[in-house]
Amino acid sequence: MFKKLVLIITVLGIIGILSWFYLDKKNKDFQQLQAQKAQDIKRAEAKKIQDQEIEKLKQTKQCIGCNLENADLFNLTELVRPNRLHEAYKYYYEYERYRGTKQLNYLNKSVLINVNLQNANLESADLREANLLESNLSKANLKGADLRNANLQKSDMSNANLKQAVLTFTNLIESDLNNANLAFANLEYSRLERSNLSNVNLREANFQNANVEGSNLSKSILGHANLQNANFQDAILTEANLEASKLGGAKLINASLDNANLRAADLHNANLLNANLTKSDLRGANLQGTNLQKANLTEADLRGANLSKANIEGAILKDANLTGAIMPDGMQHY
Repeated sequence: MFKKLVLIITVLGIIGILSWFYLDKKNKDFQQLQAQKAQDIKRAEAKKIQDQEIEKLKQTKQCIGCNLENADLFNLTELVRPNRLHEAYKYYYEYERYRGTKQLNYLNKSVLINVNLQNANLESADLREANLLESNLSKANLKGADLRNANLQKSDMSNANLKQAVLTFTNLIESDLNNANLAFANLEYSRLERSNLSNVNLREANFQNANVEGSNLSKSILGHANLQNANFQDAILTEANLEASKLGGAKLINASLDNANLRAADLHNANLLNANLTKSDLRGANLQGTNLQKANLTEADLRGANLSKANIEGAILKDANLTGAIMPDGMQHY
């Protein structure tokens, strides 16, 4: 009799434990379902607000401080369509010669993380302090846009038109700017570490004090650009066109400048320690006070270059053409 009682109690205990586990699971499932419903409602509300902001953006061209995170604005061309009711005002570019009346889109301080703006027309848009982290701006028209202090880290700006754009203090770290047009753009104090700038048009761009460390600028056009005091350490500038560019005080340690066009470039006081200048064109270049220690100048064309007070200790000058060049001691080479 006692054994039967123990057995009954044991079975009831097991049933009780199983029932508790079952009810606990049901309760957890219910709570998860409620939490999921709450999240879905929150997402739906956020989507509704975002759709309203996008509609507002299209109609008024204003979206100051709005949140368009993960929004798809592919092919958005409505932003710059003429709007006679929109009050135009005088906008002055950083470059005096480009100032004039512009009709702008107000997107400053907006959250545009991971947004698809491919082919979007954002000419002269106001994107100051906007967060465009990992956004797609490939083939977008950003001519004359104001992107000061904006965050464009890891964004895709390949084939984009950024001519005359203002990008001072802008974060472009690890961004893709392949084949973009940045002619006359202002990138002063911008950050472009490890970015892809190959085949980019940077003619007469302002790169003063910019950080371009470890970036790829191969075959880019930098003619007459202002690159003074910029950091190009470990950068790839193979076959880049730097004719008549200003590189005074620039940091080019370990930079690859093989086959680069540096004709008539101003490199005074620049640091080219261990740089690769193989077969580069340095005809008429100003290399006064330049650090060329351990630089590779094999087959470089230095005809008429000024190397006075330059440090060429350990530099490789094998088969370099130094005809008419002024050497570190001030004597002209014949």
